[in-house]
Amino acid sequence: MEYQFKSYSKGSKKKSLPTYIFIILYVSCIAYLAFSLHLGDSIVLFEWFPKWTIIIVFAILTGIIGGIWHPFFRPSKYVIIDYFWGGFLGLMLIIPTFNVLTYLSLDQTIQYQTEYDIVSPGPPRIKSPRCEYGIRLKEIYTGQWVSFCISEPKSKTKENTGTVWVTTKTGSIGAYIVDYQFSPYKPEQ
Repeated sequence: MEYQFKSYSKGSKKKSLPTYIFIILYVSCIAYLAFSLHLGDSIVLFEWFPKWTIIIVFAILTGIIGGIWHPFFRPSKYVIIDYFWGGFLGLMLIIPTFNVLTYLSLDQTIQYQTEYDIVSPGPPRIKSPRCEYGIRLKEIYTGQWVSFCISEPKSKTKENTGTVWVTTKTGSIGAYIVDYQFSPYKPEQ
């Protein structure tokens, strides 16, 4: 009676290696996008920073590279489709980069008092169309207004509050709002 043993040769490992690499790249891209979306609510960029100009130029360049690269491997009738797919891939790569780049370039922590507004409806969010209530804070470092969701405005704000204390980490292209707390209004004497 002969036994047949299953062969675990190098050939089967070579076939599965690209699959593992693809899975690792896919999971890391999803983690990168999730991290960027998590940061996106609290990141504020300077108004002078040309975010959309960089995004559009990068998408056009990746589209051109995709349109030129693929005719070497596929028929030339797919050039336009490859251009659009390259541009779309460029958009997906560059849009979350600014949030992560801002977060990684933070070097100082500052605290300041600033003004705020309670608004209804609140800012739009990813999971739901809009919050019921929102708070708009004036971010002093960049000079921009930032919106956050709050569930119940009366529970978050105290009576006679005029300002809010904001803790912010600052960097070269923007700021990251860490926390905000309401402070009681103290009239000047």
